[in-house]
Amino acid sequence: RQRRRAVWVGTAAGALMVGFYFFHQLRDWIVLPEVLVAEPADGASVRGPTVVVGGTTTPGVHLTVNGTTAYNEENGSFRAELLLPAGLHTILITAENRLGRTRAVERQIVVEESGTGNQ
Repeated sequence: RQRRRAVWVGTAAGALMVGFYFFHQLRDWIVLPEVLVAEPADGASVRGPTVVVGGTTTPGVHLTVNGTTAYNEENGSFRAELLLPAGLHTILITAENRLGRTRAVERQIVVEESGTGNQ
């Protein structure tokens, strides 16, 4: 009788573990990666030529800023520097999870020559 109970408890525990594993895998397929851009703000005027792009994303994603790989910390925070000439620019930040699901955020900014602007 105790053996039967032990087998039942072991089977139930195994089924729960398999269920949690599949839920975790399914979540990555259903939920898009998060991308929160803290800087620069959309429509900002910044002093160039160096523009800092920073924020947070879902940990473990492949992150690009204007097509160049940007590295994120274990907590998902990232910081990248772009060299942009004066003028209007669109910055594209893209996060892709291990299953190929992507989310992209665009920021349009005006880069001003060094010595002007509010950065």
